[in-house]
Amino acid sequence: MFCPKCGREELGNAAFCRSCGVRLESRVGDPQQPRHAAGVAAQCPNCRNKIDANLAFCPYCGKPLREPAVRETSWAWWLLPICFVWIGGLCAFFAVKDRNSKKAIWLLILGIILTALYYVVFPALLFVLGIALGEGNGY
Repeated sequence: MFCPKCGREELGNAAFCRSCGVRLESRVGDPQQPRHAAGVAAQCPNCRNKIDANLAFCPYCGKPLREPAVRETSWAWWLLPICFVWIGGLCAFFAVKDRNSKKAIWLLILGIILTALYYVVFPALLFVLGIALGEGNGY
């Protein structure tokens, strides 16, 4: 039998594809399905069946066996919050969150921090400098 999604041949009585995790419809609920595969070196953390250690998905329950890799994102995403403050940080967050959630959160935080600098710190600094230079005294 071949997987309908990725095309890999499934030799055992697996209910799920070992490559992509898609449900193999003709094998689901098969009463002759063995509970343990032969010659395996690992155990599924979800269903506790013995499985091959090189599989990406459990053939019995379909759960992923490895954490998904963090995909690299361009450094240019940092320019959005720098140029467009909180709106840029929000746009960058939603654009990057599926590929690299940690970077997405930092992009959003950078946008918020730069917004605070722009609307709070810079005007306060300009006000203080204006008083210090004598522009606020009416001279």
